[in-house]
This record gives sequence, structure tokens and C-alpha cells, in this order.
Amino acid sequence: MASFVKTPSGKFKAVIRKNGCVLKTKTFSRKADAKMWAARIEGDRDLVALYGTVEAAMLFRDLADEYDKQWDGGSRIRSQLYYLRGKLGHYKLIDINKFIVKGVILEYAEGEVLRYNGSSKLGYQLKKTGKPRAASTINALRARLSAIFRYAIQNDYVLTNPVVGTKTWRLNNKRERFLTDQERECLLEKCRQSDWDRLYLLVLMALTTGARLNEMMYLRWSDVDFDTRRAILHKTKNGTKRALTFPEAVISEMTEYRQLQ
Repeated sequence: MASFVKTPSGKFKAVIRKNGCVLKTKTFSRKADAKMWAARIEGDRDLVALYGTVEAAMLFRDLADEYDKQWDGGSRIRSQLYYLRGKLGHYKLIDINKFIVKGVILEYAEGEVLRYNGSSKLGYQLKKTGKPRAASTINALRARLSAIFRYAIQNDYVLTNPVVGTKTWRLNNKRERFLTDQERECLLEKCRQSDWDRLYLLVLMALTTGARLNEMMYLRWSDVDFDTRRAILHKTKNGTKRALTFPEAVISEMTEYRQLQ
């Protein structure tokens, strides 16, 4: 049952109670707005029931910490969670709605790219790059937030996902052209002439497999099966392992390089 109290400042405080216990309060400038809000809350029986649970008081930062422990994510996931904790950490889960989520995602979209720079005694470190965030990066944060709330729903912390219904950013699908055969041959020849003995092999692997530089740099001989021409990548962009198949030319070059070590 809702009651309304006029505060000393002239505003109106709506108080929703159940069995004598205060479930939720909110202050408005107009009494009419307070009544509309109370009517909406009381009209949703599931919402009223949820307000009476312990989970209703759970903060987003606690949910993010719990979610973080469930996944062995890489630096990208850590940076996403760090950002979301900073923006939503002080909110109770039940108070986070679509409008709050929209504001957080929009602010993120208007910001610049931040890179994970490791941890220190001062805590988690992010480095500014001065580059605008790509649509795919914005959508990735939105997807991470949605995944966090799906986890919350599975554990009966909330009833709905406030990310549902928020917009996704349109991707720029324009692709750069591919190198011609002559350009590839010229590139590889220049790499052979480099003073760094690993440059040719790395570029050849990149051209034939599409693997990222970070993935190749963390690759170890123990990760490569020369018989099946397959390797397990442990350091990937999304933090999960994946298999990579090498063409015969790369295996031959890797074998020769290994014999020289």
C-alpha cells in the first residue's frame, strides 16, 4: 500500500509498504507524479514481490564481481567490467532501467578508446588512446551489459533485462582492398631482408591465417602440432582458446626456423 508524505522542501515522497515493511521510496516534485509511480509499482505484482527480497538491495558492482568470477575473460572483458562498475556500480539492480542503460551506453559511445594497461598498487589501469570508439566496440559493451543482466535473471536477482530495447550501433562494413599477388611477394621479400629473424614468419602466418599479432606473439612451440598443422591459441581477443590451422608453407617455414634456434 502506498502513502505520500510532503517533505520540508515541498516535494512529495511516495512510500510503498507490504506487511508493514517499507519496500521502496521515491521523491517527486509533484504529487501527481508520485501517485503515477506508486500505481505502476503496485500494479506489477512480480515487481512488488521482488522488492521484498534480499536481492532487491544488491548493487550492480556486486553483481559485476560475481559475474567476473564465472568467466576466464581477457583484458577486453576486464576493461568493460571496469567501465560498467564505474558507471553503474552504486545502483541497486532493481533501480537500473532502460533509460539509465541508454545514458551509460551513449556516454561510452561519445568517449575515446581506453586500453588495459595492467594492474598496479594503485589498482586497475586504463590508458587513453585519443581514438574514437568504433561501433563494434560500443556494441560489445552493450552485449556485455546484457549478458550480465541475463546472468542476474538466471539467478533470480532481477526479472527483466534493461538492455533489451536499447539500440545497437550501425557497423561500417566497408572493407579495405586485398593485396595483389605482386604486392604480397614484394612484402614478403622485404620481410626476408629484415634484421629481425621472426618478421618473415609472422607476416607469412598473418597473410595465410588471418591471426592477430598478439595471438602469434604468444604462440609457443608446445602449442603447435606439426603433424596435424594445427595450433592452440591461448591469448585471443575475447579471452577464449581457439584452434588455428596452418598451410603447408607456414609449417615448412616454422620447421626451418625452429631448427635454426
